[in-house]
This record gives sequence, C-alpha cells and structure tokens, in this order.
Amino acid sequence: MVQVIYYLSEVELVGAEGSLRMINRVSGDLGEGTAVELTDDFLIVDFIKGRNYTWGNFNTAGSYDSLRLRLGLAPSLTAAVPTSFPDDHELSLQADSLWRADEGYALGRVRLVSQAGSGDTLSYTIPALDNGLELSFALPTSIDFGVSATLELQADNQKLLEGIDFVAIGADEALVIAEIVNNLPNLLSTGQ
Repeated sequence: MVQVIYYLSEVELVGAEGSLRMINRVSGDLGEGTAVELTDDFLIVDFIKGRNYTWGNFNTAGSYDSLRLRLGLAPSLTAAVPTSFPDDHELSLQADSLWRADEGYALGRVRLVSQAGSGDTLSYTIPALDNGLELSFALPTSIDFGVSATLELQADNQKLLEGIDFVAIGADEALVIAEIVNNLPNLLSTGQ
C-alpha cells in the first residue's frame, strides 16, 4: 500500500483576462521575526485521513481556461515558523506536519506499507525543491457571481512509483527519492 502526504499551495484560476487567487488570508512568520500576511491557499493532502478536500474561496465571477498550483510550498515559505500559524492551520505543528527543525518544510512523504502482514514500512521524505513544482491543468470553468464552484483534482499515488526498480536500487534512499521527484508531475490530474 502506498501512503502519501504532501502540500498543495498557490492555487489560481487562469483566464484570458488574468488570473484569480483565493481570497482567504492568514498571518505568519517567515523566520527571524519577519511577519507576513499570506493568501491562505495551503492544503495538506493525506490520503489516510480522507480523499475529498474542500479548499478555499474565489470571489470573482469570470471564465477561466486552466488551473495552476504548486506541489509543495513556495521556496520563501520553507523556512516559515510553524508556531506562528493558528493551531489548526496546515502550516502549524501537527502530527502530520511535514516540518523538520533542521530542514524546514518538506514537499511530502511517501510510505510503502507491506500488505503481506509483515508490518514492514519504507518511508521517503521528499525535500522541498529549490523552485517548487508548478503544475498547470486545462480546466475550462465559469464562476458566476455569488455561486460556489467545485474544481476536481484526482491523485494517483501509484504514479509516484512508476519505473522504480526497488530490487535494483536496493536500500539507496537518495535514488528512490530522485525517482519519486521525477514522477511528481504525473501525480495529479483533472480527470478530463
């Protein structure tokens, strides 16, 4: 079984007349006392906890051609201070947090759990990428004034492991993580 947890952020709808970000806001600290107010478009996806997530609000009517988002966090946020965010926020310290004191926020974590009853588990933490990973999907949609819109993304966790030969790689964690990172662009789709 593949258990995956990761951050999504910086979601925006893109149309001919420009782009639209979420209206939600959150205050935090980017480190060394640098207070900031951010667009609150962070989501931690954990398929052990659930498969359907409600994520943010847009408040501008219009027609849009695509959806753009970041897998992970913007590089400027990887050193943010988790204790500066509300306790129930995705960037706060939680049991499922991807924050590490010596590295800041990781992009995600992949766990491979044996289903043979042995209880064997391999865990790979995907480090924050220097420039993050921006993904874009063709997703024509219209939002009417005063109406909520639902945008559906689908994740296929098995795609993260495509082409990885665990027998040949053996216990080389760095090689496995490199292969998972190469497969990240295939993780999400719009189902269209």
